Amino acid sequence: MKKVTLLLFFLFMILKFAIAQQSFVCMGYVVFSDGKHYAGKILQEAPDMIRIQFLPSNNIYEFNKLGVITKSTGTYKAGNMVKLISVHELVKDIYTEENAVYGYSFAGIRFSDGKLFFALIDGVNGNTINNAYFSHSGSIYNFIKESSKWKVTSTSGGAYPVGHVITQLYLVQNFGREFYTDGTMGSPNFMERKPNGNN
Repeated sequence: MKKVTLLLFFLFMILKFAIAQQSFVCMGYVVFSDGKHYAGKILQEAPDMIRIQFLPSNNIYEFNKLGVITKSTGTYKAGNMVKLISVHELVKDIYTEENAVYGYSFAGIRFSDGKLFFALIDGVNGNTINNAYFSHSGSIYNFIKESSKWKVTSTSGGAYPVGHVITQLYLVQNFGREFYTDGTMGSPNFMERKPNGNN
């Protein structure tokens, strides 16, 4: 019995360490030809190719520098064009900061189940975050930092309950670098274009 308990403790510590060591993933933002937009994590970028996994569907797409979908596991098929692809890189890890103040920004937020999502936040004011808007679900969360951990304080339409701990919080660029644009889109803005349907 002691061996089993020791093994379980060891596995728990490995999992805890792995979660703590998770890298800061850059956000990819794509507006498809029908105007629907999605945020995802960038898996790979080369001068003439970018691979993005969209959240929460986990569909993976590859795009070339001409805005053409070259590979797809989702609804939009290879050969179709997109309107915009932008890359939003890490600005700063803010999880451990105390009483920080940051303005309106995109943020990477990882929940304790390991799932990462990108949100548009009104800002960080001290140890609180109000109005973190997640475009994939239309949900809004508020967070507070207590005892060195960020927790959900309220939600409208979100699946994670009050008290749920997030394990990663970082800012990414508001105005990302354009990997491709057809010139018809302004700067990406989650609040102006809400997605509907699956990617």
